[in-house]
Amino acid sequence: MKYLILLFVGISYLSSHATFSTTKVVQPHEAMAYYFTHEDTEIYKKNIILSKSQHQKAQQRIKTKIKSKLQRFYIAELDGKILGYGGLITTNVRTKGATILVVMDAEGKTKAVEVLAFFEPMSYYPTEKWLNSFNEKTIKDDLVLRDTVPVITGATLTSETLIKATKTMLAVWEEYFNKGN
Repeated sequence: MKYLILLFVGISYLSSHATFSTTKVVQPHEAMAYYFTHEDTEIYKKNIILSKSQHQKAQQRIKTKIKSKLQRFYIAELDGKILGYGGLITTNVRTKGATILVVMDAEGKTKAVEVLAFFEPMSYYPTEKWLNSFNEKTIKDDLVLRDTVPVITGATLTSETLIKATKTMLAVWEEYFNKGN
């Protein structure tokens, strides 16, 4: 019973912070469906493997290491036309995990950054307003903590983790889907 109560409290808290749902924590498919709303939109997952060259270029572009050449994306498509992408990344904030979905339009511009799972203390959880600071960004935008992206007071590591996750997904998208253009 104790675990059920903790689970309910955790889900309630997380869902109150989700920008796409106020009633539950959602899966990547559901988050993508929120941003790509046409009823006939097909959303499917695609695991990609970056070539050695793509991996190196993506890392050089963001000036940081990208752990894996294997990445997971969700693609929203309507009548054979790609509407957008969602890059999924799971990483540690401090010592515990977080799963982030970087939602992009067909041209690689962010529509949203959604935190789908967050296992650090909730006092480190970013606000919707802070997450909105990523909207309309591309790989060409310089995402720098304290410069172009504000710090989450008391949660600097969360800020840094979300910036790195966003930059990583934008760089991977650029190298793989946009062919490094």
